[in-house]
Amino acid sequence: MRAGRFLLLFAVCAILFPERPLFSEERAPVIRCGDETVSVEEVRYLLAQQAGGNEGIASVILDQMNEADTKLFLDNIVESMLLAKAAQLQGLHLERRVAAQIRWNEINLLAQAYVGWASEHWDMSDGALRAFYDSHRELFFQDDEVHVRQLLFRTEEEARNACIDLMGGASFDMLAEGKSIDPVSSRSGGDLGWIRRHSMPQNVDDVLFSLAEGAVSKPVRSEYGYHVFQILERRERRPLEFVECRDLIREALGRNYLSKDLEQLRERLKPVVSTEVLRTTTK
Repeated sequence: MRAGRFLLLFAVCAILFPERPLFSEERAPVIRCGDETVSVEEVRYLLAQQAGGNEGIASVILDQMNEADTKLFLDNIVESMLLAKAAQLQGLHLERRVAAQIRWNEINLLAQAYVGWASEHWDMSDGALRAFYDSHRELFFQDDEVHVRQLLFRTEEEARNACIDLMGGASFDMLAEGKSIDPVSSRSGGDLGWIRRHSMPQNVDDVLFSLAEGAVSKPVRSEYGYHVFQILERRERRPLEFVECRDLIREALGRNYLSKDLEQLRERLKPVVSTEVLRTTTK
């Protein structure tokens, strides 16, 4: 394994906010750089981040790294710390954009950390999921869907000619393969698969969900060109059974728990939002 070269956001935060140690300093540090140190726990954390956030694999990665790889990885950390300290000495952390990035990185990280901590206290048992589902059934449904195929053209005239050809008995598949400019759907007879209501631009959505099965649309304009659609099948809106939407229920129940925390926080901190100030200062 080769430890890639990278600049560590952690190093920047550690230098700019040295009064906030991230990990225990019980053991001797792996790195000492001026008045900054990096512990074994921090090295493992950084390895885990490089591996996609999987902390469980950090020890495995460390065991597989040879002496040269380990030294290179630690040298990368040192370089990041040195460059971050250099930025601080130049006052770059006080520049408006850098300071804003540091501030909002910290805010977003803390927000994510809170959600992670709070979620550990949420009741996500089958009983809680079932109770939430039973009392909020209106949230869990499969919306209208249509199975669509299309022809796509650069001009409206080409699209109208295709409609005339179809009315004369031309094969949709042959037109898709020979004349449609969509490089993906043209290889499968123009098939776009199932499309859910409200997932397309409004003018396209209106056309798709007004057509009967088998019907062909008039030319429909979009940012990609002029479409001719045909509806192959329809699925009407229907409620989802509990077993079909367990993941959706977990997500909705989690949002419900979090919204209660947010309500309490709003009551406690009483945030004030002024759109007038925003509009005045951006004109």
